[in-house]
Amino acid sequence: MRAKAQRAGATFDLPPDLADLVNGLSNNSAAQNMLSGGGGPSGGLGIRFLCSFSLPVITICAMILLSVVISLLNIFLGWMAWVKICLPLPSKK
Repeated sequence: MRAKAQRAGATFDLPPDLADLVNGLSNNSAAQNMLSGGGGPSGGLGIRFLCSFSLPVITICAMILLSVVISLLNIFLGWMAWVKICLPLPSKK
């Protein structure tokens, strides 16, 4: 398969029970119930979630963070190019 034929990012399918677990991560009892074998497939209709990680979104967030960090460094260290620091050194006459 050629590299251009590959799709960017990764997408995976979450069944309803696992989606409920992911959405309620603060609820430890749901995680313990699923790990102990409970929380099997429930009857009726449910919603399946498609979760994806997209490389362009990560790149845009990294670019914004980099510009913020560079701006802060410029604010705190930009003055150093305009200040002359002279340190006295002892010498023999």
